[in-house]
Amino acid sequence: GKIYTWGWGGANGTFFEDGHSSGGQLGHGNDFDYLQPMLLNLGDDVRALHVSCGFNHTGGIFEYY
Repeated sequence: GKIYTWGWGGANGTFFEDGHSSGGQLGHGNDFDYLQPMLLNLGDDVRALHVSCGFNHTGGIFEYY
């Protein structure tokens, strides 16, 4: 199945983000702006269960196994 977050979809257990960074808050370890959705590397032992976003935030619930 697919998991959909604010219009961008990925495989179940993955997480894509799209936005403007000013301090590394997008999770990529830098403060670059990205014009296209970028897959956030969660690692091999982490799965995204739920993602929610708002005007100035993104939050997620992750499963570690």
